[in-house]
Amino acid sequence: MVQKTKNERITENLVRDALRDLAYFAESSDIRVEEQKSNIEAVKRLMRSASKSGQGGGGSPEFIISSPSTPDF
Repeated sequence: MVQKTKNERITENLVRDALRDLAYFAESSDIRVEEQKSNIEAVKRLMRSASKSGQGGGGSPEFIISSPSTPDF
């Protein structure tokens, strides 16, 4: 795993706070926010060979945002 820089952590916190402010984490919301990994099989399959380095390893985006009622979202 690549070590993250302090700036990357700050950016992740800013995004997380913005998503909270926009009610993405609200219990009543139909939006699902996952960090680093996903429980969605299609996403898991796609990320297996999606590394940034292009070396064929797995990818792990900071945030995965989906909606169970709108699978194409």
